Amino acid sequence: YRVILKNRFIFIPNNVGSLKKTVLAHELGHDQLHRQECIKGASFHESRIFNPTNIYEMQANIFAAHLLIPDEDIISMIKYAQSDRELAYEIGVDLNLLNLKISEMAKMNLLDINQQNSFVPDSTFLKDYKPLDDDWNDI
Repeated sequence: YRVILKNRFIFIPNNVGSLKKTVLAHELGHDQLHRQECIKGASFHESRIFNPTNIYEMQANIFAAHLLIPDEDIISMIKYAQSDRELAYEIGVDLNLLNLKISEMAKMNLLDINQQNSFVPDSTFLKDYKPLDDDWNDI
């Protein structure tokens, strides 16, 4: 997303494939939330779309999650989904965007994730893991 001579532009590369809708919604987020920064010369690039350390990118992702995923879809479907991957597939959105939307809805008290099929992995899933006896000298 850039502002050039007072005109707002969203550039979407040809190689984003199925993420095109997500990238467009994300860039619309920059337009709505960060236009003044762009007027001052900043630009935003889709290669950093899921960078959780950049506040501007995170805000644009949150905007995209709310734009693309209706609250009602999450509320009605989360009870029946076996996993977050299944729910993302059913809704037709990127898994990262879905998890961001669920997190935001929980923060806004729109979703009680404790009463839903929570997608929090069991913290003991590696409890019985034993490394293989690999001989690294053969590599």
